[in-house]
Amino acid sequence: MALEEIKDILRDIERSRKNLRLYPSNNPVYLKTIDRIYTKLDSYLETNDELTIKVKQYDIIFNDEAVYHNNNRDESLALLLFKDGIRELTFIKGVPRDEVRAFLEILSSDFQVEVPEEDIVTLMWEREFRLILYVVDNNYLLEDENYEATAVEYVKKHSAGKEEVLNAYRDTANLKEVSRIDTEPFTEEDRRSILGDLERSSEERLSKMISLLFEMLFLADNKEDYESIAGSIALFINYSMKHKNLTDVIDIINRIKSSIEGNVYGPEVNPFMQTALDVINSDKFIRFFGIGLEEESRWGHDTIYELAGFFSRSAIPYLVDILGEKKINPAEKILISILSELGREDIPFLAHRLNDSRWHLVRNILHILRQIGDRSSVKFIEKAVRHPNMHVKVEALNVLGEMGSDKNLPVIRDCLTDPDVVVRLASISAIGNLGTPDSQKIILDEIKSKNFHERGYSEKRELFLTLAKWKGDDIIDLALRSLRKRAFFKKTKNNETRAAAAFALGAMEVTDALDPLMKLQHSRNTLLQKNVLEAIKKINHE
Repeated sequence: MALEEIKDILRDIERSRKNLRLYPSNNPVYLKTIDRIYTKLDSYLETNDELTIKVKQYDIIFNDEAVYHNNNRDESLALLLFKDGIRELTFIKGVPRDEVRAFLEILSSDFQVEVPEEDIVTLMWEREFRLILYVVDNNYLLEDENYEATAVEYVKKHSAGKEEVLNAYRDTANLKEVSRIDTEPFTEEDRRSILGDLERSSEERLSKMISLLFEMLFLADNKEDYESIAGSIALFINYSMKHKNLTDVIDIINRIKSSIEGNVYGPEVNPFMQTALDVINSDKFIRFFGIGLEEESRWGHDTIYELAGFFSRSAIPYLVDILGEKKINPAEKILISILSELGREDIPFLAHRLNDSRWHLVRNILHILRQIGDRSSVKFIEKAVRHPNMHVKVEALNVLGEMGSDKNLPVIRDCLTDPDVVVRLASISAIGNLGTPDSQKIILDEIKSKNFHERGYSEKRELFLTLAKWKGDDIIDLALRSLRKRAFFKKTKNNETRAAAAFALGAMEVTDALDPLMKLQHSRNTLLQKNVLEAIKKINHE
């Protein structure tokens, strides 16, 4: 019966996308569509604490059974959720109609026309749902699993050998035939004229002009000439970046680096060449880079990370500024990946940006610090747990659970009473991830507390499951006693506790629990029966 209910709800949700697009929001058909789905969902949740579904590419799974399948790329509800990184959805008992309506309206958005720079995850974050929970793939922000490895590879990669570059310069300049000539410094008027000419020139002509500048360095013999030529090279770097010619930018950078490392023009020229190279870490260059990232498919990941490998610590503030302007798009993911490597050089700066007023930037900085994994940042991350935005709190708790220690337990424990259930669940998870005796005691005390039975099923299950990580005799005994406990009053709450205990016993594969579990496999309480049957399967390895 439950499976048919859920199939019916999912079919209605799929159909609703068409109705909500066709009719205005005050139209009776529009309102009736929302009411029908809300009524069915509310009816199911009256007898179940929650509805959790898992999302595959073309399928939606409930209790290990497929309740939806559609491989039509234009219509599939599963694919719509899956391609934006959503892997699990949970509707909690008591979810209000307004949240259901907002959720359906998000699904019906035309992302190519109405909100081309947004996606489902972004819109759900902004709505800050309280009783609609979702799990996003951990790799969603960094979809390519080789992002970080690629970035590191390019950071460490050396440029071409100096002899090859020097030979190229000699061949081009035909040095044997050229006698010494005097050079005149470039004026600003000269540079403007050259750039105006470039706007009308081909890429081949641009390449020849850049090569000419490098050749002129062989002929220059005073600081004024060096500074003038190097300044013009820097100008071409910015010009190429502005016009999204990333290959030209990298070529110029490699020429500069090779000339410095090989001392091609002499030690007196190298400081001026370094100044030209430093332009890639400037605000102006990074802004051009950020604009170009919107078309990252035109460049390709390898080319982007080759350029990123040349950035220095000076680029970090400007990269963070660009990150603050992006929201869940390819540019944001790439910037996070670059900063997760480059940011190691200035963790205090990243930590300071946790005070930014933009919650999505703060959340991304936390993600970057999490990727870096330097424990010196924990003292800054702890402050983010008190951030007013729920998404920031959750990410900060996740990071503390991975990188923190018992010193952070007080601030994590305080979140066990947060008004938001998502924050409370993240707090439980963080305490469990610390895995210390003190964290175990907190979870144990919470389950034994008088207020435990008043918590929702999701929290009870998470607390029991977290405690199950330690799998001691006293913990198994507590779970068994909770499973066997009966109540004349508040039966629903007691059955939630028994269901959570059954779930934990199954996770621990406690064979001694089989007898009491078998006695409850025909329970009239759907939630209890479901968890009991799942526990029996796990213990029997079915």
